Amino acid sequence: MKKVILSKNSLKKEIAKLRRKGKKIVLVHGVFDLVHLGHIYYFQEAKSYGDILIVSITSDKFVNKGLNKPYFQERERLKFLSQLSLIDFVYCNDAKDASGIINLIKPNFYIKGPDYKKK
Repeated sequence: MKKVILSKNSLKKEIAKLRRKGKKIVLVHGVFDLVHLGHIYYFQEAKSYGDILIVSITSDKFVNKGLNKPYFQERERLKFLSQLSLIDFVYCNDAKDASGIINLIKPNFYIKGPDYKKK
């Protein structure tokens, strides 16, 4: 299974194949610049909601977390995340937020981290 998805069309095709097989799709989205143990727990919990975990990252041009951010460019973030076995696919979302990717793939579950509980 290919892990890094580079286009919307290939992502849509992969999702369609998985849905035909009855797979539940889980999506998480974020910058994931400096991945740490908390992220791993987050990915593990998200994966527990379904069969396929898709991690979409925010493209560099929309990352606004301070001077010289992101520390790692999108290609490096995609490569790193693609090496984590619990993640099935990674995708670079070229938008300010996740609404477009959510509407594109219509996941069974969209999971946000615990820091979003009050939002």
